[in-house]
Amino acid sequence: MRCLYRSPVPATPRANPPFLLPATKPKRRSGDQPQPEAVEPQNDASSSAAGSKKIKKSKARGKVHSGLGVKLVNLDAGNKDLLLSRVGEQQRHNRKGARDACIRMRLAFFIFLFYNSVSQERVVITNKHGERLVGLLHHTASNKIVVLCHGFIATKNDSLILDLAEALTKEGISVFRFDFSGNGESEGQFEYGNYRKEADDLHSVVLYLCQKSYDIAAVVGHSKGGDVVILYASVHDDVGTIVNLSGRFDLRKGIEERIGEGSIDKINKEGYLDVKDKSENASYRVTKESLMERLNTDMRAASVSISKGCRFLTVHGSADKTIPVEDAHEFAKHIPNHELRVIEGANHNYTSHRKEVADAVVDFITSNVTV
Repeated sequence: MRCLYRSPVPATPRANPPFLLPATKPKRRSGDQPQPEAVEPQNDASSSAAGSKKIKKSKARGKVHSGLGVKLVNLDAGNKDLLLSRVGEQQRHNRKGARDACIRMRLAFFIFLFYNSVSQERVVITNKHGERLVGLLHHTASNKIVVLCHGFIATKNDSLILDLAEALTKEGISVFRFDFSGNGESEGQFEYGNYRKEADDLHSVVLYLCQKSYDIAAVVGHSKGGDVVILYASVHDDVGTIVNLSGRFDLRKGIEERIGEGSIDKINKEGYLDVKDKSENASYRVTKESLMERLNTDMRAASVSISKGCRFLTVHGSADKTIPVEDAHEFAKHIPNHELRVIEGANHNYTSHRKEVADAVVDFITSNVTV
């Protein structure tokens, strides 16, 4: 028989499998000397052609993939397509995740705006005397509302009133601030006293807001406005929480300090006095009728007339030079359900203590109000 045996053919070494190499040059060990390549002299045409071939070969051998930052080396067409498809799939997955995260962030932002957005609306209310009272309604998502009352020769745009409005709306509580008759944008004649009439203005505001389905969470008044809210609470029991900021207990005091020494005698003699108030940069006339209205307003009698069911807070600055802090202690003695908060170092307008007064007001109101 013919032998079919053949001597084994030595196996040729297999090519290395496809792999990835970083797009960096290999480091040369210390001591190694660069080996210059032998360059054969060529004419310009052949040199240009050879350079072109080298460039093409280099591009084909070391293509850099922008998404990976590596070179694809020794990859056949099938493996290269598989790798690129997986890279593309990963990039699509990353883009989808980023898109979903963006959608979630936008949704959370719109939910935040819905529950925390505050719209402002100019409102005109007619009081019992037929005068138009102008106010600004800060409407949140809640129907709970706080009415803010400004002080003497002030308006709804007083900086303290604005700071209180901002603090309350941040808690989700709606706010209404307005000008008393004869002040700011509201109609009517400015009067030095006018305490009872301003309490009537406040009643007109409360009735209007109740008709608009608001729930009056509290009424807050500063300085003269503090006396007005006390007078209101002594007559009406439709508001369960009252806050008095720096109100005056004895209205017979502080008159000549404000309008000038001997002014009471001049008013009694001439019937009026024109005053230029340097502290407030304002001018006004004090009539005998308005002066007597102030002198005859008894804040002690009003304080003891407030219902025990009314929660009452008085806040006063220890450094108040306009109305002494002792007046706050007098209110604490006579108002039944009363809480007193003295802010150390604060002046009449709480110029350097806005956060403390705002926190005191907000904490007292929100402790009994569910927004």
